[in-house]
Amino acid sequence: MFKLIKNEWYKNFFRIRNYVSLLFILVFSIITVLLPTFFSSQYTTGSYNKDNWKEEVQGEIATLEKKFSEAETKHESKLQSDPESMEVMILESEKNEITEEINRLNYHLEQNIIPVSNNNLYDNLLSVTQMTGLITVLITVVAVSLIADEFSSGTIKLLLIRSVSRVNILLSKLITMLLYILFYTASAILFTFVISLLVSDVNASSSYVFSKGIHNFMHENFYVLFAQNILTQFFSIMMVSLIAFSLTVVFVSKSVTLPLTLAIYFMATPMTLFLNEYTDLTKYLWFANWDLRQFMLPFKTTQGPLIEGMTLTSSLVTNMIYCIPLLLFTFYFFQRKEIYN
Repeated sequence: MFKLIKNEWYKNFFRIRNYVSLLFILVFSIITVLLPTFFSSQYTTGSYNKDNWKEEVQGEIATLEKKFSEAETKHESKLQSDPESMEVMILESEKNEITEEINRLNYHLEQNIIPVSNNNLYDNLLSVTQMTGLITVLITVVAVSLIADEFSSGTIKLLLIRSVSRVNILLSKLITMLLYILFYTASAILFTFVISLLVSDVNASSSYVFSKGIHNFMHENFYVLFAQNILTQFFSIMMVSLIAFSLTVVFVSKSVTLPLTLAIYFMATPMTLFLNEYTDLTKYLWFANWDLRQFMLPFKTTQGPLIEGMTLTSSLVTNMIYCIPLLLFTFYFFQRKEIYN
C-alpha cells in the first residue's frame, strides 16, 4: 500500500499544475496578509510597548474620546442644518468606528491583554480559512486527475494487471488525495506565517480577542481556535473532494466531473438558503452540513449556523450518513467497472 501511495504522490507532485497550485496559494497568502494594511480603519491603533502598554492604551483612549466628541459635535450641527446629507452618514460611521476601537481597547485593559495592530500574526493565520474555496478548487482538480488521467492515458490497465486488488488501488488514490489536502493546507499556513513574520506584528499574548457583536468583545486561546478552524477547513474540503473523487470513478471524464463538482460546491450555500425558505428539511442536506466552521469560534458568534437548529453533532452525523454510503458505492462500482481503453 505504501508503494502505491508513494507512486501516486510522485506522479502528481512533479506536474506543472502542482507548482501552479502552490503559486496560487503563495499569491493569495501575500494578498491576505497585506490587505489589512491597506484597508484598516484610521482609528485602529498600532502595537504597544510591553512595559508600559496600559499607559499607552489609556492615552490612546483619551485621544479617541476627544475625536469622538469632535465628530459628535459636527454630527449634531450637520443633522440640524442638513439631516439628509451624505456627511451625516459619514459622521455616524466615524462615530461607530471610534466607539468600536474605544470598546476594544477598554476590553484589553479589563482582561489584561496587550492590544495588537490591525495587521497581526494571529489574524493572518486565522485568515488561512479564507483560502478554503481556493484549496477546494485545487484539490478538486487533483481528485479528478487521480482517476481520469489514468483512463485517458491508458495507464489504468497497467495498474490493474499488477497483483494488487482494485480496492487497494482506489484506496491509495483516496489516501493520496487526503495527503494533498494536508499538503496544500500546510503550505498555506507556512506561506502566511513566513510573510506575516516579515510584515506583521507578532502577538504578545496567546489570547485572541475578537468581536462577537456590535461593540461587544470576547477572547479565547488562539492555538485552540486555530486548530479547530484548520480541522473544520480540512473536513469541508475533504467532503467536497470525495464527491469529485466518486463522480470521476463513475463518469471518468474530467470535462464532466470537474465542472459538476465545482457547481455543487459554489451553489451549496445559495441553494441551502433558497430551499430553507420553503422547507425545514434543508438542514438534512449534505451541502448544508459540510462546513463545520459555522459551529466554531469566532464564526458562530458573528455568523452562526447556516440554518437555525443545526448543531455540530447533527452535522457530523449527517455528513457520515452521506459519506459512508458514497464511499462504499464508489469502491463497489470501481470493482465492477469494465476497462475498455
